[in-house]
Amino acid sequence: MSIKTCDIAVIGGGPAGMAAARVAASNGASVVLIDDAPGLGGHFFKESPFKGTSSHHQQKKLQQLETRRQALAARGVEVLLGARVWGIFDETGSTFRGRTDPHGTSFQLQLDSAPRGIASVRTRYLILTPGVYDRPVPFPGWELPGVVTPGAVQMQLEKQGLLPGQRILVGGSGPLQLLVAAELVRHGVEVVAVVDICGALEGVPQIPAALGGLWSRLGEAAESAATLVSHRVPILFRQAVFHALGTPEMGVRGVVIGKVDEQGRPMPGSEREFEVDTVCVGYGFIPSIAMTLHLGCAHRYDLDLQAFIPEHDKNLQTSVPGIYIAGDVTGAGGKPLAELQGEMAGISALEKLGKIPGEQAARERNRLAPSIRREKRFAEWLWHRYRIRPGLLELADDETVICRCEAVRMGQFREGLKNGGKDLFGVKLRTRLGMGQCQGRYCVPNAALLISANNGQPVAELDLPSIRPPIFPVRLKDIDVAEQTIEENL
Repeated sequence: MSIKTCDIAVIGGGPAGMAAARVAASNGASVVLIDDAPGLGGHFFKESPFKGTSSHHQQKKLQQLETRRQALAARGVEVLLGARVWGIFDETGSTFRGRTDPHGTSFQLQLDSAPRGIASVRTRYLILTPGVYDRPVPFPGWELPGVVTPGAVQMQLEKQGLLPGQRILVGGSGPLQLLVAAELVRHGVEVVAVVDICGALEGVPQIPAALGGLWSRLGEAAESAATLVSHRVPILFRQAVFHALGTPEMGVRGVVIGKVDEQGRPMPGSEREFEVDTVCVGYGFIPSIAMTLHLGCAHRYDLDLQAFIPEHDKNLQTSVPGIYIAGDVTGAGGKPLAELQGEMAGISALEKLGKIPGEQAARERNRLAPSIRREKRFAEWLWHRYRIRPGLLELADDETVICRCEAVRMGQFREGLKNGGKDLFGVKLRTRLGMGQCQGRYCVPNAALLISANNGQPVAELDLPSIRPPIFPVRLKDIDVAEQTIEENL
């Protein structure tokens, strides 16, 4: 096993990570780009292994991906695919959590399943672009086979060439719902309805100011809506998925939907049932902050996303010197914003490294700043419209599973609150919520809303969970290799 040394390491191979690596490697810096997927592109660029299965729109995206790959290769970026970073330490093997002055030290990234026998990467600067993941909201039956998220459907359609089902209801909130429903229709799937918790005209008066000239943003949404209308797919506003019907053995056989109020609270007596074999439902995105929590970066709570995001300065540096972030982890702004932020993070790292003078870095950042502000303004409007509605959590009854890894049910969670669980740590001790394989990535954001509703404490004031190494389950032999590597450095 070997150690790779570089000036700048980029973790995440999506649009932000590729842009950061390209810029960082353009002025003589040695750059390693690490991603746990088998190919570059992240969630935006999805390459199918089956030739001839991609749509015209997907082919266009794949051409963009190939251009970015070639740019990375031309600049000498070393790409490590299928490699997961399970821990980040200093030269002594200590984590950075609680460190007040990490200046003068390097970051040692411990890898799992890295190619070419590379056990770790030692770098002077880090750019983190971990992106986001789909946000579920628990409701009765959401753990049944056949209940999937929009991102999972996109992955099946675009990367695996598979149909998730034949008769599908698409629900939730967020910009993906219309796009996914239209793509399913184009693949010959019967979409029985699209169910949206937002009001039909919610946020519409603010669209011109939010777009700021970015009218092309409406093109794909308008095309998707036209596809659904032409196939007579009903779009039902201020409604939500109440209950998925079926069994663990046979999967989904139906779904119950109903009306909700502005806060997402279900309105009894409004229920309707559809016969389906798949329910596609999700409520926006959750920024992937496991790595920034592991590193001890400061975070703030975003009221529209109802999720924590890492704090950063105007140069995209986090509260820990030498660590930069870019892309959707800063607030789910989409591919154009992700690429702009990736460029800015790359410029800022180059400046700290001494590869470009401060005056040049400032000019480059000033060039990018107006476009970043415009993209962020649009993202803020988008997520205010599609914000999570805490009333949706009232859908879960006592038997509803809220932590799938540890099979914690809502009744157990409520009992934990009664028995003194006043915060996330207290609930974790009493129920094991968040202690499973996903380490709370899916259940903790919803649990935080439930705790806040129970005790009146704002979610922003709740302590975030600690993410200790390993960040995800790894084999013992990888930890043994890490210890040997650290001992060799001492």
